[in-house]
Amino acid sequence: MVEATVKKRGRRVAVGIMNTTQALDMPEMKGMEFSHPDETPGETEVRLTQTELAEVVKP
Repeated sequence: MVEATVKKRGRRVAVGIMNTTQALDMPEMKGMEFSHPDETPGETEVRLTQTELAEVVKP
């Protein structure tokens, strides 16, 4: 599970929680990043781009 966030007006805004397959199937959007959902929504320090996420979950 990952949390999708997007940068809006200089702040990270939580978009939703999804599995990695759903995250990788999303259209690429500028500013979209993914993180572990355990932190406060949109506030974790560790975020991955869609490309980085694909590398992490690559079989």
